[in-house]
Amino acid sequence: MISIEEALQLIAGQVPDGTVEPVPLNQAIGRHAADNIASNVDSPPFDKALMDGYAVRSSDIQSNGQTLRVLEEVTAGHNPTTGLTEGMATRIMTGGPLPDDADAVVVIEKTATETSECGDEIVTINDYPVRAEQNLLRQGTCMRTDEVVISRGSRLTPQSIGLLAEIGNDPVSVFRQPTVAILSTGDELAAPSDDLKPGQIRNSNGPMLTALAQAAGAIAVPLGIAADNRNDIAAAIERGLDCDFLLLSGGVSAGVKDLVPSILAELGVEQVFHKVKVKPGKPIWFGTRTRDSRRTLVFGLPGNPVSSFACFHVFAKPAIRKLSGAGEACANNFPVGKLMTEQAANRRTTYFPASSSVSEDGEVIVDLLPWKGSADLRTVADADCLAILPADEELKPGKMIRFIRLD
Repeated sequence: MISIEEALQLIAGQVPDGTVEPVPLNQAIGRHAADNIASNVDSPPFDKALMDGYAVRSSDIQSNGQTLRVLEEVTAGHNPTTGLTEGMATRIMTGGPLPDDADAVVVIEKTATETSECGDEIVTINDYPVRAEQNLLRQGTCMRTDEVVISRGSRLTPQSIGLLAEIGNDPVSVFRQPTVAILSTGDELAAPSDDLKPGQIRNSNGPMLTALAQAAGAIAVPLGIAADNRNDIAAAIERGLDCDFLLLSGGVSAGVKDLVPSILAELGVEQVFHKVKVKPGKPIWFGTRTRDSRRTLVFGLPGNPVSSFACFHVFAKPAIRKLSGAGEACANNFPVGKLMTEQAANRRTTYFPASSSVSEDGEVIVDLLPWKGSADLRTVADADCLAILPADEELKPGKMIRFIRLD
């Protein structure tokens, strides 16, 4: 039985580099950028007005009631035809390019207009003093040409999609989403929609692992339930080995019906490790198969739902995220919080369902929930984190511990 750290290092050594593909912007949400992306434009691309009003030279406004002759009107999408000189103003709309020599915009609510005897439009300014640079944005203030605006590995959010549209980066180069096959094994399992027969339980692992894989940025491929016989399990595993990952739940311990490791070996999957010093999830199995240049990473997860849940977060999720371009396969930069619950020592590092919050003084605190063991998915549904409880240590309230956020 190996340590958690050894297991993570072994997994990381087997995760291949992610492959890259171009996708249209409208399909890129949630994907991870494959390159550092630089802007090819200044933003804004010109000096522009931020309010409807009049572009002026601030030095021309000596008092409230100052009058200026209006040269023209500039709206968004149109350019001024002349710059400002002393005593002149340009009517301008929000987003309109500023005329040369303008250094301020006076909002329309602080002005009044009239027509002179000569037919000129005259604007009266009632905004003294006018500050230079008020109500305008200079070219390149938000973003400069050649500035990197999206970093490699960044998850593309709605706002970053908008930014990529602004710089014309469509399509965008992203890491390919890994495919994750999910197979549940066991004669006792029924589908969630089935009525239960004596001795049966519903398959919670399949839907849960499917959702976890999707939340991690992968394409989930549910394979359903395989009965505890070699033919059913082998046929389902064969289908799953066409994916980047295969997550099996059940059949990896030491019972007479725990057939998964031997079937995997028959199908050419090489074992990397079996059993880790962790709670829950000690029986976890990990191996790989490489065929026709495709490497499939196989995780044999324990059948108890909380064991599968914890092992996914600790071991499988970092590997999936690396292949999707999101980060390292064994990253462990977990947040830290103050434990508020006493806990007896355990011989294995324990991932304990907990809730986190922030105290009035800004300190992160972690409360252990009344978890009843590996079958207690009800308590886990109330958790927002897994507290990492060190092995062989009696924990008292006030102890600083690491935790994994469940998001």
